[in-house]
Amino acid sequence: MVHQGVTSPFLCDSCHCIASNRYPYVTGTSVIALKYKDGVIMACDTGASYGSTLHYKSVERIKAVGQHSLIGASGEFSDFQEILRYLDELTLSDHMWDDGNSLGPKEVHSYLTRVMYNRRNKFDPLWNSLVLGGVKKGPKGEEKVSWHGEHDWYSL
Repeated sequence: MVHQGVTSPFLCDSCHCIASNRYPYVTGTSVIALKYKDGVIMACDTGASYGSTLHYKSVERIKAVGQHSLIGASGEFSDFQEILRYLDELTLSDHMWDDGNSLGPKEVHSYLTRVMYNRRNKFDPLWNSLVLGGVKKGPKGEEKVSWHGEHDWYSL
């Protein structure tokens, strides 16, 4: 149950009340990724704004996902933290299988598209634009360089 206009879960009298994030508050702006022959390079600024004011000056918005991928995000920082929590759970679950395989950029991309789509359908979207890149060697030893950006997941 989502109550319109509730900004804090403490204002609800029901313990099942969820306060959804209708508007981003703490946001970051720029992420860039370049694909080259041997991999992907990613960079972003480290500022996060509260409204129009630069409030946090050393925010990390790029993170390694597993052994083969990087993710960078612009948009609402708390939503990015939630995405990172989802990805940490995914990589831990993958690691517990202990089958010698690990998640590559294609698998992480597939997972993130489902997460973003699911949240959009619940009318509680994650307010982020994501960039995902990575390198994973295939079964024959060839390297697959992947690069994806969120919204329509453009691929090079």
